[in-house]
Amino acid sequence: MLGKWRSHSDYQKFVKSELSKIVLIYPYGLLEYEKEISKLFILNLDPLKGIIEHLYSKIGRPSYLQLEIFPGSWKKNISF
Repeated sequence: MLGKWRSHSDYQKFVKSELSKIVLIYPYGLLEYEKEISKLFILNLDPLKGIIEHLYSKIGRPSYLQLEIFPGSWKKNISF
């Protein structure tokens, strides 16, 4: 079952929130991972929902963090 789908704008808000916490602990971390962060921030996966929705069962326990898995696995393979 496809779980709650976080929209791209919600995901961007989440990323900003998490990065603001990280910068307090490790200020240079953002500069070190600037390219990867940019890719995750602009990668809009909203159109993917319609493509993968039918691959999930209609019954059972909803999947957990299904959307968050895609950017993490793709960020290394996307070049701008």
